[in-house]
Amino acid sequence: MSILEANFDFDKILVNYLNDKEPREHEIGVYRASEVSKCNRALYYIYKSDPKNPGIKQMRVFEVGHVIHEFVENLLKEYEWFIACEEEISKQFNDFTIMGHYDALIKEEGHLAIIDFKTTKNIPTRLYDNHLKQVNTYLHLKGVEVGYVVYIEKNSFKTKTFPIYADKILFEETLLKTKHLHKCLLEGKIPMMEKTPLCNYCNFKKKCFDLYMKEYKR
Repeated sequence: MSILEANFDFDKILVNYLNDKEPREHEIGVYRASEVSKCNRALYYIYKSDPKNPGIKQMRVFEVGHVIHEFVENLLKEYEWFIACEEEISKQFNDFTIMGHYDALIKEEGHLAIIDFKTTKNIPTRLYDNHLKQVNTYLHLKGVEVGYVVYIEKNSFKTKTFPIYADKILFEETLLKTKHLHKCLLEGKIPMMEKTPLCNYCNFKKKCFDLYMKEYKR
């Protein structure tokens, strides 16, 4: 009697699924609220590159986040104060547009509030600066005064919530930064490097550092 060969490979199925996903395209003049808080130089490289997916390792992480987001959004829909999820918002600012998708919109004590969920390896002790700027941008695009960032720890499903109140000055800084990025993209001038804690995780770290060294030697 022959022994059947066990050859089911779920990882191959998953990798094929991720590889078949359409890469996110970036149109000069249209900027996402989830990205405008990032380094302008990194964004310049992204917008000037051919559309491509970030790689299987990073896409696996994104997919886990999508699964958790879908679960959380379905959970919120059970409550009467829930209004909407994944709504697209955008606003034109002279010659460029900022757009985004917030995770949920709720009504509490007579006012609207935006919620953005972030999956993470470990719950942070403080609200990350780029997440603050992202949700603050949502608040101004939607005309809402209050928002929340909810961190969800992937391994334990522990959560922590940080409230955010609309900050006009911070939003104006975001607009100036985006305006500068737009100008650099149109003129083909690479923005200056912005040193932040996110540099260690940037896909353009080596490219950026090499250019920085050339600039430094001038």
